[in-house]
Amino acid sequence: MVSHTFPGIAPIVLSTETFDARLQRALDSKGYTNGFQVLSPTVAANFVVSRLRNPTGSGKNVVVNGAYVSSSVSQRFDFDAPVTPARAALTINTVAQAKRVGAPASIATPGSDNTITVNPVVNPAPSVRLLANQLLYLQLGEILTPNSSMDAVFTGGVTTDLDSFFWDWHEE
Repeated sequence: MVSHTFPGIAPIVLSTETFDARLQRALDSKGYTNGFQVLSPTVAANFVVSRLRNPTGSGKNVVVNGAYVSSSVSQRFDFDAPVTPARAALTINTVAQAKRVGAPASIATPGSDNTITVNPVVNPAPSVRLLANQLLYLQLGEILTPNSSMDAVFTGGVTTDLDSFFWDWHEE
């Protein structure tokens, strides 16, 4: 914040922050993203799952702002509500990408797996019907406390579809 005072005029206060909260978190080195694109699943009856985990003892909350999702075929896509304790890490763990160069490493651990035989999402919140080649950004606003996780699942794929998914989160 910068304040200027001129004789006879009310003080003028200028903010050095942006009006876009997501952009401001990225500028403050708090924003992260991670995702995958996979030819899925390995067997037609399997599910493609992405999981974001906030480990025990992290000392921070992970705020899931939203997610980008698309598929080359029409299918249902489920998000799970955050669960505690966190579910186990998936087979393909990847590194979170900071939205600003020089930001500290993320405490959240993202992962994915295209060999899951049972949908881990019991009560979808929300569940979305994707059209073929449709790109959606879904605002979520979910909070992962330490030792919790959240799943996102492509539910109706065939072995020739191309599924894409990207988490968008920040840490507090």
